[in-house]
Amino acid sequence: MAGSLLVVRYSNGDDIIALKPDGINGNIRTFKELIPGFTGFVDPLDLTEDTRNGNLYVSEYYEHQDGGKITLLTPKSVSSTNKAPIVTFESPTSGQNYNVGTNLYVKVNATDSDGSVQKVDLYLMMLLYVPKRRYLTSGVIKPTLHSPTCSAALTLCAQ
Repeated sequence: MAGSLLVVRYSNGDDIIALKPDGINGNIRTFKELIPGFTGFVDPLDLTEDTRNGNLYVSEYYEHQDGGKITLLTPKSVSSTNKAPIVTFESPTSGQNYNVGTNLYVKVNATDSDGSVQKVDLYLMMLLYVPKRRYLTSGVIKPTLHSPTCSAALTLCAQ
């Protein structure tokens, strides 16, 4: 979570999400939710980090149970041997051109030798493309929705 902004969602999920300022000019481009250990709270209000040991303290508001409690979250040790997922395009292949208004069918292979791939994000012109339906490894893009000239680079990011 290093370099991420942690946000407590009081009624929209009762969880903590991580926002990554990895876009142009530090804009939020990547976010992560359903983080193990960061879900299942009861109306979380705030969180504080103890910078000496990485512990997080989450204050929760219990309307019917004496007003609330504080939950301690301790850091999980992470193996430094974790390998990044590998994502490759099956289609389109490199160098293909499409006319404006033509559907572009995107299919990728995503593998992780020491874990599992939860999702694959597609970036078009350095902006996260979010289809109407989430796909694990495929989706459809209409070029006219994103680039009138259709001269855009596609980038994949796996988690």
